[in-house]
Amino acid sequence: MNETMFAAMADQMRPDADVLAGLLAQLDAEPGAGSVPPRPAMPPRPAPRPVARRRIPPARWWIGIAAAGAAVALLLPAVGNWPAAERGVGAGGGGVETASGLDYAALYRMAAAAVARQDRFRGEAGSAVEDTAGLGAPKAPVPQAAAGTWQTNTQVAGIDEGDIVKSDGRSIFVASDSKVAIMAADGSRTRRLATIDTSTGPAKPGTDSYTLQGPVVDLELQGSTLVVIVTEYRARTSNLPSILPGPATSTMVPFDAALTKALLYDVADPSSPRFLASLGQSGGLVTTRLAGDLLYVVTNYTLGDAKSLSPGDPKTFVPVLTEGDRTQATKVGDIGMLPEPSGATYTVVSSIDVSARKRVDTQSVLGGTGTVFMATDNLYLAAQDWEPSAKELARAGAKDLKYASVTQLARVAIASGELSLAAQGVVPGAVLNQFALDEYQGNLRVVTSLEGENKKGWVQRAGLFVLDAKLKPVGSISSLVTGESVRSVRFAGPVGYVVTFRQVDPLFAVDLSDAAKPRVLSALKIPGFSTYLHPWSDTQLLGLGRDVTAKGEDRGLKLSMFDIADPVNVTETTVAKVNGDDAEALSDHRAVLVDTADGLIGFAVADWGKEKLKMTYQTFRYEDGTGFVLVKKLPVVVETDGNVPNVRGLVIGDCLYVASARGVSAYSTSGYAKVADVTVKG
Repeated sequence: MNETMFAAMADQMRPDADVLAGLLAQLDAEPGAGSVPPRPAMPPRPAPRPVARRRIPPARWWIGIAAAGAAVALLLPAVGNWPAAERGVGAGGGGVETASGLDYAALYRMAAAAVARQDRFRGEAGSAVEDTAGLGAPKAPVPQAAAGTWQTNTQVAGIDEGDIVKSDGRSIFVASDSKVAIMAADGSRTRRLATIDTSTGPAKPGTDSYTLQGPVVDLELQGSTLVVIVTEYRARTSNLPSILPGPATSTMVPFDAALTKALLYDVADPSSPRFLASLGQSGGLVTTRLAGDLLYVVTNYTLGDAKSLSPGDPKTFVPVLTEGDRTQATKVGDIGMLPEPSGATYTVVSSIDVSARKRVDTQSVLGGTGTVFMATDNLYLAAQDWEPSAKELARAGAKDLKYASVTQLARVAIASGELSLAAQGVVPGAVLNQFALDEYQGNLRVVTSLEGENKKGWVQRAGLFVLDAKLKPVGSISSLVTGESVRSVRFAGPVGYVVTFRQVDPLFAVDLSDAAKPRVLSALKIPGFSTYLHPWSDTQLLGLGRDVTAKGEDRGLKLSMFDIADPVNVTETTVAKVNGDDAEALSDHRAVLVDTADGLIGFAVADWGKEKLKMTYQTFRYEDGTGFVLVKKLPVVVETDGNVPNVRGLVIGDCLYVASARGVSAYSTSGYAKVADVTVKG
C-alpha cells in the first residue's frame, strides 16, 4: 500500500464528532488502563558495519497498514508494557497441536494467556566442471506466460499471487483506494470501461459507526471472476487512555484489522461488473494464492486486551468467518497452535472455490505468521519469535546463543482445498521473505539470518536447513557464512542460490541433491549485492540489487546476469548500472516485469535528484553476447503530494501498459511511443 492509499484511508478513518462522542461515552463506563512494569532491557547489540551510500530518501512504497495483522492507529495510542507470562501454551516437544478434544472454554483460557504475553509494542507491530549426483536433474521450470497474455511475476509456476494489478489479456484491473478501475487493453483505444466501488452497493461494509473499510489491498483473477480483497478496521475502545478527554495531542483512537473480505465479481462483461459474493475472515491480509479455481486467503488476527475477551462468546477470542451478513466463530476442530505462540495472534487460512463462490475449508493457528510459502500440496507459515524460551532455542539448534530469534514453521496440507495442520517445526534465525523457503522432493529448504550472543561475543551468520514432511531436521549448513546477513535467495531444483552481504556480495551455489548432506559448491564474491534473483534460463540467473564498492560506497542500482551452467563455477557475465536511487522491485518481486521470451525486463525507478522526486519506468533488453541494453525510460506521473506510487508494467499484444493507482498509459513496443493515457477517473 502506498502513501496515497494510506492517506486516503486515514482521512476516511478519522472519527467525526458523533463517533468520538460515542467512544468517550464508552470510555466513561470503563476503568482506566493500568501500567505494568517494563521488561528487562536486552544488552545493546553492536552496530552493524555501515554501508557508505549516496543519500537516498526513505523508500515509501511500504508505508501503510502492515498486512500481517498490525493494529492501525490514528493518533497512535501510547501502549503500555504488557506483562510477560510463562511460555508453552501449545504442544510440547514440537508436535502438532490441534484443538480437537478441547472446547471453547479451554481455548478461552489459552487466548487469555496469550493476550497476557502480548508484546508491549502490540499496537505497532502486529500487527531473502564437477558432475555431482542429482545436479543433472531437470531444474525448476521458469514461469512463462502464454503468448499475448500477461501474468504477475510469481515464485512458483502455476500458483498465482495477489497484486494491485491483474489482467486477462483484454482488460486491466487496477486497484485504486477503495475502487477497482477496469480498463480495456486496446492499444490506442485503451479506455476505462467501468469502476467497482467497494464502499458502496451490496459489498459495502456494515453501518456500525465503529467499523471503517480500508482500500483495496489485493486482486486475484480466475476466468471471468475478479476477487477484490479489502480489510475492515474496528475502533479498539476497551483500552483507550483514561486521560480522555484531554488535549488534542493526547486524543488517540486506535483501529485494529478486524475482518478481511474476498469480494467476488463477475467480469465476463468488463463494462458491467456484477457482484457475486462476500466471504470474510478475521484479521488483516498477509497474502493470497490462487491455484486453479481455489483461492487461499491468509490473514493475521490479533486479539484485543483481556477486557475484550468474553468466555461466553467465542467470537471474542477465536477468529470468525463471514458469508454475506452471516458471522460464525471458527469451529474448535479447525484451530491449532504453535508450541510456544509468542503473542495473541491467529493466522487464519481459508480456501475458497471461486467458481462455486463458496468457502471450502479453514484452518487457524495460534501463533501468527510473517511469511507464507505455497507449493502444490502444502502451504507453509513462518512466524518470527524474537524472544524464544531456552527450550525453544535448544529445539532450534541454537542453545549456545542468547538474545537470538527463531522461526516457527507450520505446514498446512492442502488437498482440493481441504486444509489440515500437518506438521510443526522450528529453525534458528529469521527468514528474509518467501523466497527463503522452498519445497523439493517432499522436503522444505529454509535459509535464515541468525544473530545472538555467545561466550565470545555477538555473532552473526547465515544458515541453510532442510526439513522433512514432519518438519524435522534432515540436513543443514548451520553457518553458511559468518558476519553477514541474507539479502536474497532463489532455489532451482536441487540447487539453492543465496546472496549474503557485508561489504562484498557472495553468491553461494549450494548442492541440495542429497538432503541430508547439503554442501556449498561455489561462492562468487563481487561488490554489491542482489536483493532479487530470477531464473532467466536453465543456465542463467538474473539479479537485481545495489552496486556497492569494496569500500562500502553505494553507487545505486544494478542488473546482473550470472552464468550458473556449472554450479561449481558460477560467474557474473554482465552488469548494467541502473540510473536512479531506489526501486520497489528491490523488495517486491511482483513489481518486476520479466519476459524471458522477448528478453525484456522492466520496473519503476525513483530518483530524488535535487530533492525533487522523479520517477521513470525503465525497460531493458538482454541478449547473450550483448548484455543489458536500456530500451526506454518512460515517465511516471508523481502526484503533487510527492508520494511514490506502486507501478506495474504489462506487455499485452504489441503494447506495454504502465499501470498505477492513477491510471494506465499504453506504449507501442515498436519505438515506445505513447498511444494512450487513461486515468482512473475517466
